[in-house]
Amino acid sequence: MNILKSSLLDTRDLENLEIQPIDRGYGPVKIQTYELEMTEGCHEAEKLFHKLLEDINICAPQSLGKYKSPTGNIKLIQDKRLLVHLRGPYNGPIIVEEANESYFRFSTLQYHQEAGFIEFFLDKNRRDAILKIRSTSRAGDKLFNIAFNYLPLGSKIQDAMWVGFLKKFKDIIKKQIDCKTTIQKKSEVIPYKQFHPQAYFLINMSS
Repeated sequence: MNILKSSLLDTRDLENLEIQPIDRGYGPVKIQTYELEMTEGCHEAEKLFHKLLEDINICAPQSLGKYKSPTGNIKLIQDKRLLVHLRGPYNGPIIVEEANESYFRFSTLQYHQEAGFIEFFLDKNRRDAILKIRSTSRAGDKLFNIAFNYLPLGSKIQDAMWVGFLKKFKDIIKKQIDCKTTIQKKSEVIPYKQFHPQAYFLINMSS
């Protein structure tokens, strides 16, 4: 069972874990998109996003979980492996698939409760900005498939983690500039056979 194995994971185990892509999951694909819109907060949002690349724990809800690495360095660079050490009954091993000044993406590793990827994208213009977080995944095993797709547990954990992340980002921004902010969530469930990953990335991966 993934939940037992993930609860025992340590950062020293990360190098031995395989990537757990979405095709190894169970059930339909769930796409959860969380957005923080910041009116006239573009410059401050851009600076804070750059800081996230150095230390994502700046905005991670510490009451729920913390990002860790074997060396203690959690700078987001391609192929960096991290363990999201959660307060709950399991942990989340991930790998950085891509990271740049406005976008980064994690994919799940073996024993994660989900199979798929999560993206963070700062969509900005001269004045305004929208920080988008999109989780695209299936349940990582048959047991979690029940909680993930038929009980509210899976969605509640995701909501607490990512709405909490956006709230911390917002609070930091509002200490620097008095800008208007709104947070919203969108959900979509797609049968796996109808799912094409490239169509759901937050950015055009071919660009």
